[in-house]
Amino acid sequence: RPEELLSEGLRNVGRHFDALIKAERREVHASRGKLEEATRATQHLRLEHAEERANWQAEMRVWHREKESEADLAQQRISMLERQLGDMSAWTDHLKEVQEYRLYGSRQLREQDAQLDRIKQALGDLTDVSYTLLDKGKACAQMENLLLPPTVREEAHSPTVPPAQSTIVCDR
Repeated sequence: RPEELLSEGLRNVGRHFDALIKAERREVHASRGKLEEATRATQHLRLEHAEERANWQAEMRVWHREKESEADLAQQRISMLERQLGDMSAWTDHLKEVQEYRLYGSRQLREQDAQLDRIKQALGDLTDVSYTLLDKGKACAQMENLLLPPTVREEAHSPTVPPAQSTIVCDR
C-alpha cells in the first residue's frame, strides 16, 4: 500500500495544487479586472483632468482678457481725468487772470472816480473864483461909473481910447 498511499498523496497534493492554482488564477483574474478597472478609472480621471485643465485655461484666458480690458478702461479713465484736471487747471488760471484784471479795472475805476471828484472840486472852485471875479468886475465897473465924470466914462468905454489910459485901476 505504500504505492497507493504515495499515489493518493500525490493526487491529494495535485488536487491541492490544482485548487491553489485555481484560486491563484481567480485572484489573478480578479486582479486583472481590478487593474483594468483602475486603468479605465485612471484614463477617465486623466481625461477629466485634461478637460478641467482646458476649462481652467480657457477661464484664465477669459479672466485675463477681462482684467486687461478693465485695466485699459481704467487707463482711459485716468487719461480722461488727467485731461479734465489739466482743463480745470487752465480754467482756474484763466479765472484767476480774469479776477486780477477785474481787480485792476476796479482799482482804475476807483482812481478815475477819485480823479473825477478832484476835477469836479477844481471846477467848482474855478466856478466860485469866476463868480467872485465877475462880481468884483461888476463892482469895479459900478465904481468907475460912480467916480468918473460922464465924459471920462464915455471915453473909458470908447473903442478909440485904449484901456491902459484909464485913470481908475481895479484889481480884477
